[in-house]
Amino acid sequence: MENIQLNNVDQAYEQSKILSELITNKGETLLSDLTNNILSLQAHWIGSDATTHINNLIVVKDALEALLRDGKSDVAFACDHIIAVQEVIKSNAGNQQVGTPLQKDIASVSAISKCEDTDQYYVDPAAEADKNNLVSECDAFESFITSFVADKDELLSNWTAGANRDEVVKKFNDFVENSDTYKKYMNDAKSNLEIAVSNISKLG
Repeated sequence: MENIQLNNVDQAYEQSKILSELITNKGETLLSDLTNNILSLQAHWIGSDATTHINNLIVVKDALEALLRDGKSDVAFACDHIIAVQEVIKSNAGNQQVGTPLQKDIASVSAISKCEDTDQYYVDPAAEADKNNLVSECDAFESFITSFVADKDELLSNWTAGANRDEVVKKFNDFVENSDTYKKYMNDAKSNLEIAVSNISKLG
């Protein structure tokens, strides 16, 4: 097992646990909600603009899923190393707490294929509920990113080397660097869907 370097062992365990719980609670809930909403939108919102925006939402969904899957696995892997250090300290000193391993996998969600180009135009009245859900998902994404950045920075300032840290930093930073694009995709889809729903309600 590759050695892990930590400034504070017990704090690192708690920080890895906090980040894993964020991924499970906020991250996986958002991923599930967004996946279900995209599937719903594919049935309720059809048109050239709809195709563009739904496909952009699929990009966000796939990127979020990769982050959560890798993040949960990578943090659990680091935590195994942290626990190994705790066990060594316990065997030497006797009064050391030893943490329990973290869950390594996220719950699976449906894979979604991109929408094909279409000349059709259709907005189902049920798209209004999809729009409301997307509004909530935009807020949830913003909240998740803020918490994720804070929690991963806390852990990475304590975990200084080992246990594939450099790879983890790159994956996390790549996602955060692209997060403004993902936010734009979600907000643009929301704005366009709001117009489509408003237009269809006038016809009613």
